[in-house]
Amino acid sequence: MSYVAKITSKGQLTLPGTLRKNLGLSKDSYVMVDAVGEYLLMKKIKAGMEEITEIFENEAKKKNITKENLLKILGEIQKKKWKSAGY
Repeated sequence: MSYVAKITSKGQLTLPGTLRKNLGLSKDSYVMVDAVGEYLLMKKIKAGMEEITEIFENEAKKKNITKENLLKILGEIQKKKWKSAGY
């Protein structure tokens, strides 16, 4: 069954109660959202650290982001911040 939902001025979306109940979603639930063409795909996730870490790891692999690259970029940002602060 399809439902219509409205996006608020703050970009918030309210899921219909029937969907929330059927999927076991509550006020502290998390969903992963992805764009598939013109469609939004939402998947209920557990907000545990393992699940969140897995999501970040998978996205980093897709974008070819390594730990070394990330540390290098963070170091460069830190140097710029210190330099702009006069150190």
